[in-house]
Amino acid sequence: MFLLRPKNFDMQTRNAERWVEVSQIAAGLKAYVAAIGSLPPGIATKTQVIGKSDQSQTYDLCKILVPKYMKEVPYDPSFGLGFSSESGTGSGKACKNKGDKYATAYSITKYVDGSVVLAAPLAEEQEQISIRLKFPTQTP
Repeated sequence: MFLLRPKNFDMQTRNAERWVEVSQIAAGLKAYVAAIGSLPPGIATKTQVIGKSDQSQTYDLCKILVPKYMKEVPYDPSFGLGFSSESGTGSGKACKNKGDKYATAYSITKYVDGSVVLAAPLAEEQEQISIRLKFPTQTP
């Protein structure tokens, strides 16, 4: 007798969600650049986690894109984390209050040619999830 187990597609499902969410962040960033004419200030040439914490390795896209260019900044389905200053607990999405902290587990990097790479570095099954957005090089 053979026992058949259906294949588990959980990892592929989470990776598909990551593709969608990185694309949503890209769309929000494109809308910002279209409206303002330049990239948001402070995007580093060193890869940063999109989030807000007391550490310098994060970049707070929430304050720049929400709610005008995006409804909310998405979080990685497995590793994203938000902490609401209002409730004092981890509440999933945290972007409404000044003291909220969050880590999307997505990253952002700016290059000298004016392009920006948004990525999901914690994608599963060794999948490489990233989007490179080309913007005109800006002069001061």
